[in-house]
Amino acid sequence: MKQARTDRLTRRRLVQWLAAIGGRVLSVRLIGFAGSGLAVSSCAEDEAVSPAHPTSELHHAIREHFTYLSIDDAVVNAFEKDLTRHHGAWSASKSPRPFTRFLASTDFFQNGGDESRPLTYVSYYDPYVSTCYNPFADASAPGERQAT
Repeated sequence: MKQARTDRLTRRRLVQWLAAIGGRVLSVRLIGFAGSGLAVSSCAEDEAVSPAHPTSELHHAIREHFTYLSIDDAVVNAFEKDLTRHHGAWSASKSPRPFTRFLASTDFFQNGGDESRPLTYVSYYDPYVSTCYNPFADASAPGERQAT
């Protein structure tokens, strides 16, 4: 009588093997994510950016594009810090148009696009980074839903 081979790959062993590998990969990814400083934070937790921050290419591009808006240096610096944290250093050749994301990261749309008001940085806007922040939500009627 032949003895059954114990080294055969069965469905049960394959699932156990994949679960073990998947668990290890997931734990390494979570530890790496937590240790990398890429955790999403609310705007209240963001640290203040130094006003002595040197003017960068992005800072200059935003100032040049939005000459009609009142923008404090700290607003641009906070946006640049978050953009760099999530997507790396900005360059005109890499991402030529950061302007919509910049406006969406401020209170510009929440205040009805009022160009006379100074902008305030709210939170970095990227649906894949800050999933709960919606700069286009109607802030005038919280909790109310429009009838369909």
